[in-house]
Amino acid sequence: SSSAAAVAQAETVNRWSKFLMGGIALVLVIVVAAAAVYYLRSKSGPGKVSSIAVLPFVNATADSGNEYLSDGLTESLIGTLSQLPDLKVMARSTVFRFKGSQEDPRQIGESLKVGAVLVGRITQHGDEVGVQADLVNTSDGTELWGSHYDRKMADITQVQSDITRDISNSLRSRLSSAATEHLGNAGTTNAEAYRLYLEGRQLWYGRTRPGLTRSIDLFQQAMAADPNYALAYTGLAETYIVAPAYEMGVSSKQARTVADEITRKALQLDPSLAEAHTARAMALSQAWRWKEAEQEYRRSLELNPNNANTHYFYAMEFLVSEKRIDEALEEFRTAMSLDPLSAIVNTNYAAVLTFAHRYDEALGQFQKTLQRDPEFRPAHYKLSQLLAIMGRYGDAINELQKFKFVPGTFSPDAHGYLALTLASSPSSDYMSVEAAAYALAGDRENALKYLERAYEEADEELILAIRLPAFDSIRSEPRYKEIVRKIGVPE
Repeated sequence: SSSAAAVAQAETVNRWSKFLMGGIALVLVIVVAAAAVYYLRSKSGPGKVSSIAVLPFVNATADSGNEYLSDGLTESLIGTLSQLPDLKVMARSTVFRFKGSQEDPRQIGESLKVGAVLVGRITQHGDEVGVQADLVNTSDGTELWGSHYDRKMADITQVQSDITRDISNSLRSRLSSAATEHLGNAGTTNAEAYRLYLEGRQLWYGRTRPGLTRSIDLFQQAMAADPNYALAYTGLAETYIVAPAYEMGVSSKQARTVADEITRKALQLDPSLAEAHTARAMALSQAWRWKEAEQEYRRSLELNPNNANTHYFYAMEFLVSEKRIDEALEEFRTAMSLDPLSAIVNTNYAAVLTFAHRYDEALGQFQKTLQRDPEFRPAHYKLSQLLAIMGRYGDAINELQKFKFVPGTFSPDAHGYLALTLASSPSSDYMSVEAAAYALAGDRENALKYLERAYEEADEELILAIRLPAFDSIRSEPRYKEIVRKIGVPE
């Protein structure tokens, strides 16, 4: 019918439009990054910019469907600029707090304690897309640099080739070879693969079960469009790594097996991709392959020393497990300097202070985090653990109810806390946490039994849970020592 034909034609136009927008994104991220890098690296003396925040680019295309493009361009610029070892770049989760904000960029820069902010907007006029990018001095609000870029859709392939060549030639002496290689391309020359990756990554950051499920499909489509696109493999691996926490029907064992296979493939495609080394390190940590995991974390930090996520996961997934608590806290402080507004980084910094028996500091850190993010459920969850360890069971129960409300009355003691913990645990991946509640209630047998089950099921929380002071009362037990020995970490 004519209506069906019209719908089909509209869908074709939409797909073609998205394809072209993806190609434009490939070019624009290269152009804007190159210009910003050239300016930043050419400055010297007292006026040199040593820290920057790339604020979320504004989607002014009149099509909300292009939001993935403005977000993706922002993320790509953060990733490119963070490869410079002497430039501190604020992480995505911090700068995206300001998405849609009407606050003066200078004030945002001051609050983040950076020397400059990069702001931008994307527009579309017919077959042409434009990007306005401006670098603003935080100290006085002056524009340090600004430029406008227009790209015809029909010229994308040739323009991208020219810009890549010119940037590689002009910046080769200023950047490491790895940074030059990644500045010159976005990981793929396939516009459709790039678009699919950006859409998948946008959903990944949203951290909802439906969004993560959809991101798996989008990353797989990106891999099909370009089988050599290492970033798409990395995105897929990272989705599987976080899947067990979102009750997506993927067990910890399944997740780490899939992530292990995918990250190996990503690194075969691009051994110099820092994100792939981090994802592989996470998969290896979850598989309790500690020596290999540390090698991957260290390699990732060599390639990109300013990646807040790598510092965070190195601390949380490896150093804590190895009982290198002081080193873990130092890595956390580095991560927080790059990503000061991240709720999860701030929450788990408090958790590691708990592991270190620094309860007052941990309590203050939890309170600071919840003042900024009162609805952040993981903070309530881990604060409840601290309060229970401190013997404040009534307060612990109140916090745990904020994590997941369970109808009923629970006595304000260790047994009431245990009952609520058992009732609120979302999946079998929390058996080690239940074991901690049993230990606090004085039930050594069930504490050990649940830890043994957590080991058998490869509970993803186990390697962190064993550092909880709740287990201090059973650490001398042979069964506890055997569990720790099999995991392969210090007691």
